[in-house]
Amino acid sequence: MRIFVQEYATGGGLVNEELHPSLLIEGFAILRALILNFKKCGYEVVTTIDFRLEELKPFLAADIIEPITTKQSIFDTSNDLLSNCDYFLIIAPGANNILSSFVSNYTNTKAKSLNCNSELINLATQKHLTYMFCSSLKINYPKTYKMQKNGMCSDIENSSIIEKHWSKLINESELFFPVILKPNDGVASEGLTLCKNQEQLDDYLQNDPSEQLLLQEFIEGEHLSVTVNITPQETQIISLNRQLISFTNVTSDYLGGITNIQHDLSNEIEKITFHLLSNIKGLNGLIGLDFVIRNKEIYFIELNPRATTPISSLISEDSTLIRLLPLTKGKKKEDKIEEKKITYFAKVSLKKAKNEVTNSQRFLDIDFILTPPLELSTNRILALIKGTGKSIQSAQIDFQNNLSILSNKLK
Repeated sequence: MRIFVQEYATGGGLVNEELHPSLLIEGFAILRALILNFKKCGYEVVTTIDFRLEELKPFLAADIIEPITTKQSIFDTSNDLLSNCDYFLIIAPGANNILSSFVSNYTNTKAKSLNCNSELINLATQKHLTYMFCSSLKINYPKTYKMQKNGMCSDIENSSIIEKHWSKLINESELFFPVILKPNDGVASEGLTLCKNQEQLDDYLQNDPSEQLLLQEFIEGEHLSVTVNITPQETQIISLNRQLISFTNVTSDYLGGITNIQHDLSNEIEKITFHLLSNIKGLNGLIGLDFVIRNKEIYFIELNPRATTPISSLISEDSTLIRLLPLTKGKKKEDKIEEKKITYFAKVSLKKAKNEVTNSQRFLDIDFILTPPLELSTNRILALIKGTGKSIQSAQIDFQNNLSILSNKLK
């Protein structure tokens, strides 16, 4: 059984563009973990890689790794590879129909998709449609308005409401600063901005090219996500995660997370998750749901119709398998499942030693490294690393120890 796994940023989607450090760091870690998972299940794995990243090939357990050299070649090369594959799984951004276009293109091959279908991807990518769906299910979410470039807003719960200018919403106390502005098209906090005052909001509207935006109540609270695996047989919650998100630079920055956490509202989050997912057709494979909790009240934020970054820390050499498909060989279903460890993972930026070229293969056998150090600027090196423990505190301590080890190794 052969599976084609492709990640957009590292697999050739950006081959004619400047490499995006944050996307590469997260994307490569997800790809690496999924390939390892499939190999542990006994499958042959095929993938692609941006030719500028070929030094990372030793970190991937794939049987075939085909370099992509031009934007035009990504579909041709991938379709050739897919002609000899039984399944495919794609990790790509939801914005600009990137994920749905890849899934649609590859659906025309003989390989079966392990992704959500294109219609569901489009539903999740268009955030206002997801919120409207949540409203019909009585699922709580932040007060949200569709916003045009001219500043006119309409309530997504009731499209018949007369549009108001955003300033009127503020003046009439329907919204208060700070507010969130984000493109309606996209997932995973793509383009999300926190506007603390009128000046910042005006600047955003002048500079953002999006024709359709969402203006949203800012919920200051605890950011959580749920990692879910959906097969025809069952819907399984793999992990509840805490998200590490920064708003220090106005735009949001996903720093990392903590997986396998326990929470006082775990049962309630689980109920909301199953209530939402049981009413959506077309779900398949690995997905993520984001929530914010404020004063013990749970707010749904978005549905990510693909594998998300926590997967990179949930799969390792000694972890249990995530079964997207029946096993062909290897561990049996009745094997004992080990106790889940808490993992603290985060992107780290380290100063580059003068005149030293980073050799990523030096870090090949270090198990706490999810994405090896990449030299993506003149004086900084980026990596994604983790720490594990029986508690959040012990996982954080292990993370700091591992960071020190990595820093010393780079000196």
